[in-house]
Amino acid sequence: MEEHEESIYVSARLRALNEKERNDVSDWECINDTTIIYNNSSSSPSERLMYPSAYTFDRVFSSDCSTRQVYEEAAKEVALSVVKGFNCE
Repeated sequence: MEEHEESIYVSARLRALNEKERNDVSDWECINDTTIIYNNSSSSPSERLMYPSAYTFDRVFSSDCSTRQVYEEAAKEVALSVVKGFNCE
């Protein structure tokens, strides 16, 4: 049996605001390819101190990226591995 290296790769995609939310400002912001920040200004200062304001992942996609980009950069290899018969749990 051929051995291969396995690792967990975590990606996140910020969703675009829906029609009802169009006039709102998102609480989440993608600041680079690996980090999102929570910037809810309506929370009290004590509430903001209770939770982290930044989260880091292997890859972060902003709300304006295409589904095709998410697939190509984050899901394609997993999908192809499934088709080839490798475990992708």
